[in-house]
Amino acid sequence: MKIGLLPVQLAAEQVRSLLDLAQEQPGVEATVDLEAQRVTMGDLSYRFQIDAHSRHSLLEGLDEIGLTLALEPEIAAYEKDRAPWLPTISG
Repeated sequence: MKIGLLPVQLAAEQVRSLLDLAQEQPGVEATVDLEAQRVTMGDLSYRFQIDAHSRHSLLEGLDEIGLTLALEPEIAAYEKDRAPWLPTISG
């Protein structure tokens, strides 16, 4: 996931049916729909599971830095209200 690829796990018989269809119909296109969590090829369509955090990150194109930057307003509010006697990192 960290490189922006979606690993999809399907049951062995589902993978076999997709491979069989690909052999029977060369050039058939497969679609992996992250929003619908579905793999479709020809008349075949299978649902896959993905955790909500990974799904959100991939759909929004966010890596760990992007996820942190999305929290910037909350981080700034925390820093503003934190006790002045706490150590700080100066740059």
